[in-house]
Amino acid sequence: MRLDFILAPIKRETGIDISLYTLDGELEGSTGADLAYASLRPDEFSEGVRSDAKAGNTYFLAGERHKVLGVISGSGKEHRNYAVMIKRIVENELATLSLPDFNERMRLLLSGAANETQIVSLKANFAEPLNYYMFALVCPQNKQVSLLAFMRTFKENGDILVRIDDGTIAYARACGADDEYQSANEFATVLQDNLSEELPFEVKICIGEVVRKFEDFEPSFSHAMFACRYGKLIDPAASVYSYKDYVLIKLLSELPREKLTRYRSMLLDKGFEEVLKDAELMSTAEMFMKNSLNVSETSRLMYMHRNTLIYRLDKIEKATGLNIRNFNDAFTFRMLTLIHKLSSDKK
Repeated sequence: MRLDFILAPIKRETGIDISLYTLDGELEGSTGADLAYASLRPDEFSEGVRSDAKAGNTYFLAGERHKVLGVISGSGKEHRNYAVMIKRIVENELATLSLPDFNERMRLLLSGAANETQIVSLKANFAEPLNYYMFALVCPQNKQVSLLAFMRTFKENGDILVRIDDGTIAYARACGADDEYQSANEFATVLQDNLSEELPFEVKICIGEVVRKFEDFEPSFSHAMFACRYGKLIDPAASVYSYKDYVLIKLLSELPREKLTRYRSMLLDKGFEEVLKDAELMSTAEMFMKNSLNVSETSRLMYMHRNTLIYRLDKIEKATGLNIRNFNDAFTFRMLTLIHKLSSDKK
């Protein structure tokens, strides 16, 4: 929701130009030329105001539920006094708004924290049936502003982009019957290629289910975050995780740790434990299974001679009794590996 209506009376009374931004840099209101946004931490403000002589601006933080960063031109003492006054006016106006803006309501919905009034008002923005690919984008906390800036240039009309917390962004990509992408996974691969080219830090893309109705938003995003948590545990080197790939893990993760530990002690013998500790054998097994048990493709991607790969697979079979070139044995090996990792994670 634009906040120009709050700023216009202040401009008429003071003659001062003001710009208001969300804390992640999205313009929410302005009285004229947009003053430059600055990425500032709350602890950099004294009583909610900060002057920057180098930039020639004074900044203020305002709002409780709906927080904004305000900017006025000038950095002298009089500008600081104006900022204090404007901050109070803006806060009073924000407090009279009965509902947070669309992005904030979406954040609350996806986080599972929205109340009934917010859910009803938010649902009124959507006409079913819906068709969104749902993603959680996870990056280092101090890189989120850069990721948000890139995503604003990448997203299209109808897409939804919401900051969830300091390291997580929700992105719902609107798609239709004539969409050029056949699946969320295909779109995620293209997005990851763009992110890798444009940003000098890692971004994990986590995929939930397709959103078909309004009630799907929250569980789909929750499932994307589940894929993120267990994807990083099971396959930390990957950059795209899909919930559908982790349904089995979800079933196992719901078991108590005591039961997982008991299964582990029952099923994992000394030979299997030795393979689990061997990073070379485990990376080979993971790559082999990821490439559909294809010896030629695995050896090509690992830059490994075919005979070397076969030697390692034979070594795994000798230690575990499982020939993972066979689908059933590969499935058993995967299950036992998951039980090991999940029982270690549940501490």
